[in-house]
Amino acid sequence: MNFETIPIVAIALSIVISWSLYALFCSFLHEAIVQIKAERGRYMKKYLFKQLYDQPNGVNWASMLYMHGTVDLLTRKANKPTSDINPRIFAETLIEVVARAQITQMARHQMMQEEPGPKVRMQLSGQLNYEHELLNDFKAATLLLQQSDVVNFFRQAMASAELITADVQGSRDSAVYRNLVQQVEQWYSEMMSRLSLWYRKKTKRNLFFLGSLLAFILNVDSIQLLEHFTKDPAARRVMIQYYEANTAQLHRLSAMASTDSTQVYAQRIKLLKSEMDSLAAAAQLPVGFRYNVFSAKSDNRNILMVLLGCLFSGFAASAGAPFWFDLLKKAYSVKPGKN
Repeated sequence: MNFETIPIVAIALSIVISWSLYALFCSFLHEAIVQIKAERGRYMKKYLFKQLYDQPNGVNWASMLYMHGTVDLLTRKANKPTSDINPRIFAETLIEVVARAQITQMARHQMMQEEPGPKVRMQLSGQLNYEHELLNDFKAATLLLQQSDVVNFFRQAMASAELITADVQGSRDSAVYRNLVQQVEQWYSEMMSRLSLWYRKKTKRNLFFLGSLLAFILNVDSIQLLEHFTKDPAARRVMIQYYEANTAQLHRLSAMASTDSTQVYAQRIKLLKSEMDSLAAAAQLPVGFRYNVFSAKSDNRNILMVLLGCLFSGFAASAGAPFWFDLLKKAYSVKPGKN
């Protein structure tokens, strides 16, 4: 279907293509900043510190987790924590941290030497009957540390692991440990799912502010662009032909995972900026620093309308490039003669 022959559709497509490219540029810039600041790792660490802070016992299990060699080796720098802790590594490390913690060892020593009385000590000792001391120490932590939300989680995980393996014949150590790891893994995976959702919301908010600010500086004014495309059929033609000629490449870029290095994003930003500059020149778009409200070419524009247009561009950036490119894909999936 030739969209250029239908003015209103061509205008809409031109705006969406503009938003798609702008959202892609903002996404690349945002990801480069995120990589430099290790934002994902810091966000994850902050959340773990909040979830695993055990106030009644005066210990933060997350702090001890990050100091453990297994996790510490994954960290680039002290202020750039990793955002990629495997669930199995997390579970096994946390279990070891809790079991070997000084507060756990002190509580167990106190149980055996001082309080409580001999009868209670015998009952507690009877529950710590594993061949592997790691399991005994972890269970001791669940029994002897002061009650808290975190300790209750450890206790529930241990109880579930023991219940699942209640009918195991012979040594239960490996079965209990395996199921204990699975319990902690499940908690971690569920937590990471919630964390990912919250981080996506934070990213959308950051993209909105970044997109609005850049739009104001570079005059990516959606209202002005709409007026330009409405008046200039040649500009619409340039935008539509550019998208049709680069559809596969653009969709591939928008679908790329956000795990590349800062250098890769810097290269993408440079390349995309060069293409956008060429496209803006070909379509004679009033985009760029020389067109903003502080320049001589601003033509005394209404500042409130400029701000509104920039906010629309910020919204476009926050929606994300995949959203706009998916919308374009659906538009181009319409077949000629289809109702």
